[in-house]
Formats: sequence, structure tokens, C-alpha cells
Amino acid sequence: MTGDEGQLHQVVANLLRNAVQHTPGGSPIDVSVSAGGRDVTLAVRDHGEGLPPGAAEHAFERFWRHERVRRSDDGGAGLGLAIVAAIAEAHGGRAVARDAPGGGAVFEVVLPAR
Repeated sequence: MTGDEGQLHQVVANLLRNAVQHTPGGSPIDVSVSAGGRDVTLAVRDHGEGLPPGAAEHAFERFWRHERVRRSDDGGAGLGLAIVAAIAEAHGGRAVARDAPGGGAVFEVVLPAR
């Protein structure tokens, strides 16, 4: 399977936008791509507050926004990460979110390396 360039660009843009929205100004955002076995992984790590409890299971659902984010009124509709997950699945992969060691959050897209 060959990846759709426009859709994969959208994945990167959405993950970066999400990191910028949830990271204090001046904090780094780390981006990495790694290949291992049958997969290629794109990871975007922020150095913000990390994921609220229970957020990892819902982060990629359409229109889902944690209450803490809703109160900040950042104007997001809760679609960016859902689009990331849909594109990953359309390419035979998956999207995952987790807390980063030492603080912040990591959002990964794992795609087959074929």
C-alpha cells in the first residue's frame, strides 16, 4: 500500500496543531519518525500538562474534548485527532495517545511499512 501524500500531510499538521495548542509557549515539541519491524511510527510529543485521566481512551473520538480543554475555549471542535485516527486506519495503521515519561503527552501514528 502506498500512502496518500495529502492525507499523511494532514496527519502531521493535525498532530502538530494539537501539540502547539496544549503546550505552554516556549516549550519544545518533539517530532520523530522510526521504523521497526513491519511498522513506521510518527510520534509528536508535547511538554505540556500531559493527558487528563481517561483522555487516552477518548482522544481520537469525534467531537470529544476533555472538560479542562472545553473550559479554556481554544475554539477547537474536537475533530483534529479524529481525522488523524481515520487516516491512520485508512492506511492500515492506528493512532495512540499516552503520557510521556517525565511529563507531557505523546501522540503516535503507527503505519505498516510496506
